[in-house]
Order: sequence, then C-alpha cells, then structure tokens
Amino acid sequence: MSLNYGTAPPPTQFGIGVLLPLGLPVAPMRDEETPLPSYVVNGIAGPDDKYILNAIISLHTFAKGNTPAEGVAIADEWAWKAHYRIIGLTPGDHVTLPNGTTAQPGWPKTDQMPVFQPYRDPFIMRYYARYVIPLRFTA
Repeated sequence: MSLNYGTAPPPTQFGIGVLLPLGLPVAPMRDEETPLPSYVVNGIAGPDDKYILNAIISLHTFAKGNTPAEGVAIADEWAWKAHYRIIGLTPGDHVTLPNGTTAQPGWPKTDQMPVFQPYRDPFIMRYYARYVIPLRFTA
C-alpha cells in the first residue's frame, strides 16, 4: 500500500500569486517590454517532510525614475510593500495562484531583507529579497 501525500504548489507560482494583488506586473522573468516598476519572482522547492514544502522565494523589484535617486526611492517603496505582504501571510490564508488554484502558506521567514543591488542597466534600479515560506501539501 502506498500513501498519496498530494503535492505542494509550485513555489514560483505561489510567489506570483502573493504579489498580484499589489497591482504591479509579476513574472518569473523580465524583458524589455515589461513596464516598471515590476517584480520578478523565482522559487525553488526546499526541504519537505511530505506535509510541508519549504519554498525558497527570491524577489527582485525593478523600478526606474527620472534620476537614479528617484529610481531607488520607487524600487525601495515597492520592495517594502512586497516584503510586508509576504511576511503578513498566516497559516489561515488562502493564496490564489495564477492558474486559479489556491494554496495555504505557513509562517514565512525572511532569509534576506530587501536590499539594493546594482543592475546591468544603470538606469534601472533593483532591490533583492529572499524568503522561506512553508507550503502545505494537498491531495
């Protein structure tokens, strides 16, 4: 007899689902046509125990302003909005993923607070953050 523990939601799709209500473009990649400010979310499946998957979510916030200082300020503002949205998740929440399914998180942990990082385009400002979010398996 084998047990069906179900599956956990895809970490990247979960990260996108969390940030969609903020109203900015959110995707796993950014191209030149993506309007700014925007988010890029990537997730990997961390350790699991067949009930909980510890998803590792990396978040890049991109913005552009009329001056570098303005671009940094815009990126900073949106990075912190995303941060508070993510750390505000609780085990009773239901997050709607882009495919319409829902997922339940556990208590998120901040692995890297939002921090400014240089980007290949000197006119685009980027903030980076990383989180570990427990995701429940569902049958």
